[in-house]
Formats: sequence, C-alpha cells, structure tokens
Amino acid sequence: METVQSNTNSFNISDLTEEEQALLRTIQETKQQLLFEIQELKKEIEDVTNELVGMDLGDENKPDPKAKQARQISIGRKKFNMDPKK
Repeated sequence: METVQSNTNSFNISDLTEEEQALLRTIQETKQQLLFEIQELKKEIEDVTNELVGMDLGDENKPDPKAKQARQISIGRKKFNMDPKK
C-alpha cells in the first residue's frame, strides 16, 4: 500500500480507481520531467549569463572607437580656437 501525503491530508493510493491511479502516475511522471527540464534551463541560463559577463569583460579591454574620435575632434577644436601665434 502506497500512501501519498500532502500538506493538508494523506490518502491511500489503493483507495483510488484504476483510472485515477493511472492519472496520478502520469501527473507524477510529468512533474518529474518538468523538474528535470527546469534544472536544465537553469544550467543553460547560468552558462549564458557567464558567457555574457565574459563578453562584457572582453569589451572593456578594447578601446572605444567613438571615444577616440570624440577626443580627436575635441583636440582639433581646441587647436582651431587657439589664438594664432605671432
């Protein structure tokens, strides 16, 4: 005799009809499959997150071409607006 317990009550599986027992087994199998899939998805999310963090760290080491261009423009404006040497 197998007994199923929940938070509110417990019951004996043999009290169920054959159809209800089959349905219960199907539900339990589906639950286990879903829990397994959830764990796989959590692993995939963790892997992707780690990969994105790695990509962000790699980008920080590269110079930003727009920042370099903005700096050159700023230097050019400064030189252009300087008083001419006499």
